[in-house]
Amino acid sequence: MKAIRLLSLGLLATLSVGAADFSGKWLSQTPVRDNNTATVTMTLKTDHDKLTGTISGPDGEAEISDGVIAGSRVSFTVPHDRHGTKFDQHYEGILESDTIHFTVTFGDANF
Repeated sequence: MKAIRLLSLGLLATLSVGAADFSGKWLSQTPVRDNNTATVTMTLKTDHDKLTGTISGPDGEAEISDGVIAGSRVSFTVPHDRHGTKFDQHYEGILESDTIHFTVTFGDANF
């Protein structure tokens, strides 16, 4: 009986942790052409396991879509329209302390 109680308490503790809170303003230096960097600002809002917000940088501001949070992991898409050419950037990240480590994919390229 004791083992069952301990297991149940462990399960309750795991369930109560839930999704991480990604809410707030996040700043990053993103690699761009010619070994330069650009400042990108993400303003994010967490709602349980959903993520909404905007991302802004040298190309302007865009709403994120399909934002999903699973524990300390997050993923979302940023649709772009550059001179009539439409494409999506897909972000996958993990929260570690006060830093989100992202992998950004569009087309066949990863950053």
